[in-house]
Amino acid sequence: MLLQRAVELLSPEYPELDVEKIKKSLTVTQVAAGKGSDETKIFEATYTANDPTQTKKFYK
Repeated sequence: MLLQRAVELLSPEYPELDVEKIKKSLTVTQVAAGKGSDETKIFEATYTANDPTQTKKFYK
């Protein structure tokens, strides 16, 4: 699972992080083509943490 891989990569610096905490901070939405248009095959993922460095490392 992709989220488990993120936990494994971040755990040396953030041992308290687990999949459930990532799920609570992660939002995934499907992008629409335009106003009133059908949805596209593009998804936008947004991760927010209290630590800006952790957020930056999550996206890597």
